Amino acid sequence: MLVHLYKTPAKSTRWYLPLFGYVLDLCITNSWLVYKRACGQLNQKPISLKRFRLAVAHSLKQVNKPASKVGRPSSSSPPLSKKRHITRPSQPQPDVRYDSCGHWPLHCDKRGRCSYCPEGVSRWKCQKCNVFLCLNANQECFAAYHQRF
Repeated sequence: MLVHLYKTPAKSTRWYLPLFGYVLDLCITNSWLVYKRACGQLNQKPISLKRFRLAVAHSLKQVNKPASKVGRPSSSSPPLSKKRHITRPSQPQPDVRYDSCGHWPLHCDKRGRCSYCPEGVSRWKCQKCNVFLCLNANQECFAAYHQRF
């Protein structure tokens, strides 16, 4: 009966989620009963089941949370790890890009981001510039990339 006082809301079409919620409620209620018995032996007033459930939830929420440090890091502490920087392919020199000689589309197995338009992803690469460019009926990035305006 105590299990149904504060039920974990777990309505789902998957059969195992409400079952998991019930088993979790059963474990918390049984641990509260053990806590209540221990408080009776120590002549202490136990907290209510609702407060006990909230304390369990709060303690589970705090697990694996790093302690926040205030202030400047000490000089003896190890330096923070650097974020991994994603390298982009370098752009060709303008005189190579606009020379209108030897720029042939090359089909690649892997896809890459178009160097001309922001949303394009293409399998076509310029053989001389070594950059991916869109080459289809809707977007002519290949031709536009190699022309000076």
